Amino acid sequence: LGSLRGGLAIATIAACAAFSAICGSTAATAATMSVIALPQMRDKGYQDSLSCGSIAAGGTLGILIPPSTAFILYGIVAGESIGALFMAGIVPGILMGGGMCFVCWYESKKHNYPKRDRMSTFKEIVHEGKEAIWAIIMVAIILFGIMGGVMTPTEASIVCIAYGTIVSFVVYRKLNLKSFYLCLKTTLSSSAAIMALVAFANVF
Repeated sequence: LGSLRGGLAIATIAACAAFSAICGSTAATAATMSVIALPQMRDKGYQDSLSCGSIAAGGTLGILIPPSTAFILYGIVAGESIGALFMAGIVPGILMGGGMCFVCWYESKKHNYPKRDRMSTFKEIVHEGKEAIWAIIMVAIILFGIMGGVMTPTEASIVCIAYGTIVSFVVYRKLNLKSFYLCLKTTLSSSAAIMALVAFANVF
């Protein structure tokens, strides 16, 4: 997307949508992308209004785009089909994301923000994508596993936990026993807060 006018902002929206859908928190998405994308956009001369706007708006797409934590919680509480909710959110999510990307392109063209002289070659894209392939596989497991009827959302989460743990230990080698314990501790804290919300919602 670097050869497009506003390509960096468009890529930020796409990254926010994917990250928000998986982690389920718009606040966490905004915080993470602020560290990753905001410095890059500032270096390229983007105004903070567009930079911060694309991060904030892109994070909200995670509510609609599967695998949406909001849909999973709603499905559990209301007794609705989570698979059907996922299917219902795809088109609106894509339309919203497309609209945001158009605004980024228009604003970037209006303010003449920089762009790359050429598109990335297929070889360059493959080279850059090698590091991300393991994470992309996890997203594929969630999406195709649930929508294909192979597994339930609960089963998909278990498979992804096992997959993510193995990849983090063996492939990336960024996880050790100490950091794994901290991950479990954080997960228990987050899960307790979510289950409290589900419990009160059921009572309500």
